[in-house]
Amino acid sequence: MNPIGNESILVHRPDVRYRTVGDEGIIVSQNDAEVLAVNEVGARLFSLIDGNRTLTQILEAMEAEFEVSRETLELDARSYISELLSTGVVEIETH
Repeated sequence: MNPIGNESILVHRPDVRYRTVGDEGIIVSQNDAEVLAVNEVGARLFSLIDGNRTLTQILEAMEAEFEVSRETLELDARSYISELLSTGVVEIETH
């Protein structure tokens, strides 16, 4: 697995669909027939993964919206992104 660098750009896999329902998000991997339910913070992070923002930019946006220390935010975000990478719903963009 590729390491997640601060300048990494993440993208949703093409077969992945995402919807917000209330304060939660639903992520559907059509190829794997897998459905993930995520909380408000996970939903927001997933929505910021747009193929344009770097990890640093995603963290800056989240830091502005949520009351959490940068250290905690970065640890939690990296852990969550690692899970998304391992389940195959996001990928690190390569050029």
